[in-house]
Amino acid sequence: MNNFLRGKLRRELSYIFWHLVFGISVYFYLNYLEITKWFILPALIPSLYALKIHFGNFRRLFSGAYGEDFVIEELHKKLPGHRIFHNVWTGKGDIDVLVIGEGGVFVIEIKKLRFLVRAGKNSVKYGKKELLNQVDRNEEHVRSLLSREGYRVPIKSYLLILGKVKGKNSFIVKSPKELIIKIKKRSVLSRDEVREVAAIFAR
Repeated sequence: MNNFLRGKLRRELSYIFWHLVFGISVYFYLNYLEITKWFILPALIPSLYALKIHFGNFRRLFSGAYGEDFVIEELHKKLPGHRIFHNVWTGKGDIDVLVIGEGGVFVIEIKKLRFLVRAGKNSVKYGKKELLNQVDRNEEHVRSLLSREGYRVPIKSYLLILGKVKGKNSFIVKSPKELIIKIKKRSVLSRDEVREVAAIFAR
């Protein structure tokens, strides 16, 4: 697990710990004042609600982190001639995985999701959340950065979903194996160009 995700997980654990401390303190203090249990419950509702939110955040981060680790391990094994970067900061968020090889630059978002994802021609929705918005932002960041450096190279984005998907969308891949096949499919950059482009993201 990388340092970026460790920091997020530590932050969520910290929130959980302090909300537990606050809730327990309120409970014992109100008991000490001999306030009946029916009046204690409303005082604990904010802490209970906050705990529900942060436990949910922690579970999603923990699950997603191990989903990413599994995919990254497979990419390193099956793409030995490629440069692979994890959690590339864009200024507004991070790109899960960036792969640079003879096929071009591949911007990859990994989602390990519990519930059904609904895909259409121009949309990939998880509940009310549009997953393609993040994909578009990340690709635009990479395109702008390479353009400022004077490079015009093929850029392709993929959304790797580890979970149930209903429908089809050209951005979606459903397994590391399928993703690796797509990355290996073409060859448009020389090895020197791969090294030069990778150096931009290694700074």
